[in-house]
Amino acid sequence: RFFASLAEILEPLEELRNLVAGGARFESATRASEKRFSGNSLHFLEEEKFRKMFARRYPVLRDDLIDRIARWEANEQKCFVYLGTGLHQQLVALHDSEAELIRAPGDLSVVGRLLQLLKISDVTVQEKRATSAPRRPTREASMEGHGR
Repeated sequence: RFFASLAEILEPLEELRNLVAGGARFESATRASEKRFSGNSLHFLEEEKFRKMFARRYPVLRDDLIDRIARWEANEQKCFVYLGTGLHQQLVALHDSEAELIRAPGDLSVVGRLLQLLKISDVTVQEKRATSAPRRPTREASMEGHGR
């Protein structure tokens, strides 16, 4: 019963971790990209799509976690501690301070605070390699094996 009650918190918590890690990767890639403004509108479409999804999903997920943890703590008469931190108090404090952090819908300013709160440190950004059409063999290479 105890572990089943935790599942109601751990599943949305894992979703929040994934969302925050995705936001961190996205922000790091955006800052690291020298060619961010070099005419590729696909990047801007991806950026806008992610920001809209984050703006829509994060507040719902955060508020749901706050409610679930509060219910769990009331039922179990215990404090839910995640990696040494009372998560309910921290999420409520973050919620209360977000008005100062978030300047526009989809603003990812809160991601840094969430990375610290959830102790996510293993976020990596990998460069996307440009994909090009397969190279055609050169004349010399195609002549190999033909006895010339």
